[in-house]
Amino acid sequence: MAVPSTSGTGTEVTRASVLTYDDMNLKIGLKCDAFIPDVAVLDAALTLSMPKNIVAETGMDALTHAIECYINKNIDEFTEVLAEGAIKGLIRYLPLSYEYENYEFREKVHIYSSMAGCAFSNVGLGMAHGISHALGGRFDLSHGLLNAIALPYVLLFNSRDEKVKERLNNISSMIGNDIIEEIIKLNRKIGIPLSLKDASLDEGEFLNEFESLLENSMKGSTRVNPVNVTLDDMRIILRSIYYGKLEDLKIQS
Repeated sequence: MAVPSTSGTGTEVTRASVLTYDDMNLKIGLKCDAFIPDVAVLDAALTLSMPKNIVAETGMDALTHAIECYINKNIDEFTEVLAEGAIKGLIRYLPLSYEYENYEFREKVHIYSSMAGCAFSNVGLGMAHGISHALGGRFDLSHGLLNAIALPYVLLFNSRDEKVKERLNNISSMIGNDIIEEIIKLNRKIGIPLSLKDASLDEGEFLNEFESLLENSMKGSTRVNPVNVTLDDMRIILRSIYYGKLEDLKIQS
């Protein structure tokens, strides 16, 4: 039986687990059907004691799950509905859950987080998770925070693919605003910084570890990203995420 006390990982309904390998400075996802609990209990009362930063970071982890799943090219009709519902619900209720310690809002986010877990468990994720596992394995920054910071950059890079662009346009239509702009606005509203530099990650440490981060960011979920990522691409992406330069990832003609 799994009873989650935060609204983010969706682990109560997935076959995934993550371990940090200190010797490699890397988080690695493990998958096994035996990890799936027999029973999942979503008790939103347990989430009422979450500090605001945990509400924000775990909630953005759940939103990243839903969006990366939605643009993954392995998606099917059943999973699409789960991902769409989770995206719309989290965009609406996460800022309310952050602002108010309210059972109704916390319960909504708790449910949508679990829906996002069901969705990505079916089809996989993408590069935002690959990058956050690399950075999280080396630096003392939470997984949800790293996903939240990386997500707009990853989506902008991935939008160079026509099918991904179409799916992002679908999301934008659902929520009534450009999804990348909406994520940036949401991050600002819930206290998530725009860049790794703004998250107080030391520039010297980042540059000193850059080649290792580059290599590790190409692993994990990056391998199932809907757009092929080269090492040169990843160099630009990581630097953009660190310095907050979204314009470096605009679609090239």
